[in-house]
Amino acid sequence: MNTTDRPGHILDGTWIPVFEESEGMSMPKESFEKNSFMIEGENYTALHGKNVEIGKVIVYNNIMEYHVEAGFLRGRTVRAIYKLEGETLTICFNLADNSDVPSDFTTKNNSQLLLVRFVRES
Repeated sequence: MNTTDRPGHILDGTWIPVFEESEGMSMPKESFEKNSFMIEGENYTALHGKNVEIGKVIVYNNIMEYHVEAGFLRGRTVRAIYKLEGETLTICFNLADNSDVPSDFTTKNNSQLLLVRFVRES
């Protein structure tokens, strides 16, 4: 079931990253402090500094599938798991094209996983 079809979906809004981890290591805040992530229904926009990524997102059973239409990963399908705790959204992305959904919220060396913790913009 695509839960993003419902008006007022719980993930809709603008999300600001407060933590990123890749290859098992925390990323410096400077590498993501100008980023943001917006979800509105089945559409998403990710701002990575001056770079923009746009696409469709399907959300079901704590899984997200991103179909990237524009940006660096254009043409790819990126799968992720997520958890929402209050106003904090944690997503673990598998950046390998058409890859499996990550099994947990950890990254390892050479895993192509990216863990991001966001807070909802007020």
